[in-house]
Amino acid sequence: QPRIGDIGTVVDCLSADRCIVECMNAEGYTLWLADFWQSELAAEPANWEFAVDEISAGVYRANGVGPDGRRVEATEIDPSLALAKCREFALGNPCSS
Repeated sequence: QPRIGDIGTVVDCLSADRCIVECMNAEGYTLWLADFWQSELAAEPANWEFAVDEISAGVYRANGVGPDGRRVEATEIDPSLALAKCREFALGNPCSS
C-alpha cells in the first residue's frame, strides 16, 4: 500500500492528469502498483540526503539531512517506513537553500 514518502516510477499515463506508479524494493520486486491523480504526487525532496542503518537486530534508523543543516530521524522495524517518515518530513519542511 502506498505511503507518504515512498518513491515510485511513473510507468503509464492514463490521461493528462492521471498516471500509474510502481514502487520497487532494492531487489527489484514490486512493492505496490497504484494509480494517482497528478496532484497527489510530489517530487523527491530537493537537496535532502537520506540513509538507513540497522541499529539493532530488526530495528532500523533512517536519517535525513537538508542543505541548511536541518535533520530528521525515524526509527522503525520496517526500514522503508522509517525512510518514508523522513521523506514526509522533508517534503513538509522544504529547505531555504
